[in-house]
Amino acid sequence: MPAHPRIDVVDGRADSPDVAARVRDAVGDGRALVVLGRMVDQPTTVREFEAYSSLVPVGSYVVVADTIVNGHPVWTGFGNGPAEAVKQLLTRHGEFVSDPLMEKYSLSFNPGGFLLRSR
Repeated sequence: MPAHPRIDVVDGRADSPDVAARVRDAVGDGRALVVLGRMVDQPTTVREFEAYSSLVPVGSYVVVADTIVNGHPVWTGFGNGPAEAVKQLLTRHGEFVSDPLMEKYSLSFNPGGFLLRSR
């Protein structure tokens, strides 16, 4: 892990309530950019988003990584994963929108996964 004074590492599964509580304690009232960065199934991605999206203020992002799997366009046999979770989350959370401007170079492992909190 990179060492930097603004990076704190919290070890454990991101969808664990204990880990989420430790992260919320570390962030406190501060601003956060959340990166959900593992190739996991749709339910796990949704649980992780639900655990951390409240930390993200208006104008910041939750980045859902690895939305390229399950045929988007790679690894067709992966099954429902991050891309399907993003579709589900955007219908459930109107305060977030997918921001295509973050994909301006058309090369991303996270297409559609840059979720901007707009309100």
